[in-house]
Amino acid sequence: MNESPEKMDDFFNTRASIYDVQQIKNIDGGDKCYQEIARYIPSNAKALLDLGCGTGLELESIFKKLSTVEVTCVDLANKMLEKLAQKYSGHSINLINDNYLTADLGVQKYDVAISIMSFHHLIHPVKLKLYSNIFQCLKPNGIFVECDYMIGSNDSDLEEHYLGEREKLQSQYNLTEGLYHYDIPFTIKHEILLLREAGFQSVKQVWGIENNIMISATKQEKK
Repeated sequence: MNESPEKMDDFFNTRASIYDVQQIKNIDGGDKCYQEIARYIPSNAKALLDLGCGTGLELESIFKKLSTVEVTCVDLANKMLEKLAQKYSGHSINLINDNYLTADLGVQKYDVAISIMSFHHLIHPVKLKLYSNIFQCLKPNGIFVECDYMIGSNDSDLEEHYLGEREKLQSQYNLTEGLYHYDIPFTIKHEILLLREAGFQSVKQVWGIENNIMISATKQEKK
């Protein structure tokens, strides 16, 4: 019998003290994605949005490249944000303890939006709405970089398996409201299709190790 999934904020708050070690130990490629992401942040970026930021592992490499970039971090887990604030006290960071699915991300506010290892808990329509909100919050020619747990083999049957297991858990524990921690990774192809459906162009995989995949997408300026 499967255990009942934990609420998302509870899951990450109780693991804040070990999060950095566990992420590097447990994800494919270790900490490489946290270093790699800085390569895809434009050198002229002034404002960056980090969704599901956790303790900000990715910000170390970004601040090395852009020490003065203004960063807005959104996360459900307040304990994670406390850790992030301790790490980067010397930088310009706006912390928002909120659900990025319902938070107002604004309109054309950011040059870049990023997310690492956060969106693989979301179903198709929820993820599409989030991508649309990200598209809206970016300035023309803005860039979204997502690095997440995806199905590197592009096996659509495996994607259906994860979605089916999620439905079983929902039914078994009557989980009708709120965010719960269970993994439902999509294929790379599905992620790219959703980003294009949300309006992004030049959507492509730029990096990956096994099931740890990084995608870059551009909000092209309308002619």
